[in-house]
Amino acid sequence: MQSTSRRQSWLLSLGFLPACATLLVTYPMHTALASLWGDTDFGMPLAAFRSAYPTAKPVTANGGDATVPFVSYRLTDQVFGDFKGCELEFSFTGADPQLYRLQVHCPSDAEAVHRYLTSRYGNPTAVNQAMLVWRKQAIEVTFAPKSGVVTISDAERSKAVAAALMQMLRQVPVGPPKQPASSGQPH
Repeated sequence: MQSTSRRQSWLLSLGFLPACATLLVTYPMHTALASLWGDTDFGMPLAAFRSAYPTAKPVTANGGDATVPFVSYRLTDQVFGDFKGCELEFSFTGADPQLYRLQVHCPSDAEAVHRYLTSRYGNPTAVNQAMLVWRKQAIEVTFAPKSGVVTISDAERSKAVAAALMQMLRQVPVGPPKQPASSGQPH
């Protein structure tokens, strides 16, 4: 039986995302979102969020295309953990939209954010050049040091959104537009 770190290295060498590897953490992440920001939690209905945070501004994805399987709202100049002046983006999905993801960007040193996340969740369960990942059960926390973005997501709802987006991409024509068949008659 391979060790977890050896199996993760093997999976990464095949190009799989770190989130696909077997991951373990020491912090009880089932309360990750609620313990990180306000009274929000996964599954919170969009209507309840909008009532609780009326200053949240809608974020338009894909030019407002209604077929995009999620909607997002942004709050600016917020506190996240030890950091001030953060931008928080809450994303909702489903027929009766429910919260499935929180994306955070704070104007802080990436090392300080990394230290905060490590103090909160322990050592990352997966690391590559672009991302650190903490995953337990249905919750995933990722940190991209280069951009400074922390994402906290409900893994199952995120998979459903990713599948819907992939389905949309399959319907997008690839290559140059087809030319109408010529009738052979000059115009």
